[in-house]
Amino acid sequence: AKRVLRRARPVMLHLVLGLALYNSDLLFLRALRSSPDVGIYAATYTLISFAGNLGVAYGMSLMPSLASLPRGGPEQRALYHTAVLHSAAIAVPTFVGGVFVAPDVMRLVFGGQYAEGGPLLQILLASIPIFTARLIVFFALVVHAGEQSLVRAIVEALFANILLNLVLIQALGTIGAAWATVATEVVFCALLARYGRSEGLRFPPIKRFWQPLVACAVMGLALVVAGEQNALLRVAIGAT
Repeated sequence: AKRVLRRARPVMLHLVLGLALYNSDLLFLRALRSSPDVGIYAATYTLISFAGNLGVAYGMSLMPSLASLPRGGPEQRALYHTAVLHSAAIAVPTFVGGVFVAPDVMRLVFGGQYAEGGPLLQILLASIPIFTARLIVFFALVVHAGEQSLVRAIVEALFANILLNLVLIQALGTIGAAWATVATEVVFCALLARYGRSEGLRFPPIKRFWQPLVACAVMGLALVVAGEQNALLRVAIGAT
C-alpha cells in the first residue's frame, strides 16, 4: 500500500492543482467583475463540468484495459487510438450541435434569467473535444508511469491560465473567462500530448477522424436549415 501511495502522490498533486486551475476563472471574475457575472458563469460551466465528468468515467474504465496490455506494444497503441477516436465521435458533435442550441439549453436548464449565458456556453463547448482528448493522454500517462510529466504539465498550464484570466477577464469579462478556459485547454492538451509522444503515445492520423467530421458538417447544415425550431426538436434533428 505504501508503494501505491508513493506513486499516487504526483497524481494527487496534479488533481489538486487541477481544482485550482478550474476554479481560478471564478475567483478572477469575482475579483475583477461582479457577483452576477460569477453566478452566470458558474451556472454555464456546470454543464461543461457534467460533460467532463462523463469523460473522466470513460478514462477510468479505459485505464485498466491499457495497463493489461504490453507497454508500448501494438495492441496498447491500437486501444489508445480507438479511445481517442471514441472520444472524438462523442465530443465533436456535442460541441458543434451545442453551439446551435446553447441559449435554449441555458433557458431550459436554468430559467430565462440565465439565457445570457448562451454565448458563454457556445464558447465553452469548444473545450469539450480538447478536454476529452487530454483525458485519454492523462490516463495513458498514468499507465506509463508518467506521473512527473503530469505535474509539470499542470504547473505550466496553471501559469498560462492565470495570465490568460488576468488579461482576458479584465478586457472582456465573462466572455474573456470563457476564452481563457478554452485557450488553457489547448495549452494543457498540447503539453500532455508532447509528454505523451515521449512515451510513444501519439494521436491517430487526422484522416481517421473523417467520418465524425463529415457527420458534424452535415448536422450543422441540417440545423441551419431547421432554423429557429423548438430546442428539443433541433437536438433530435442534429442527433439524427
